[in-house]
Amino acid sequence: MTTPRPKKFDCVAMKEAAQREIVARIEGLTPEQEIARIRQDVEEGPLADWWRSLPKDPGPQPEALPSGGGAAKQ
Repeated sequence: MTTPRPKKFDCVAMKEAAQREIVARIEGLTPEQEIARIRQDVEEGPLADWWRSLPKDPGPQPEALPSGGGAAKQ
């Protein structure tokens, strides 16, 4: 049996830190303001150029999905 190596990167800790940052940025905003803030972050953030390069097809819209909110059954 080998001894486990110490972690160099903790994915869960990184995810939790990112979520805390997001919550702090949208705290006290209305749902509409939250959406606007997130869109602004996407448009101006470090991945903005990549995001703009993606295809513009939005995929299925919620009203096109069957009631229940899940993906359509094949």
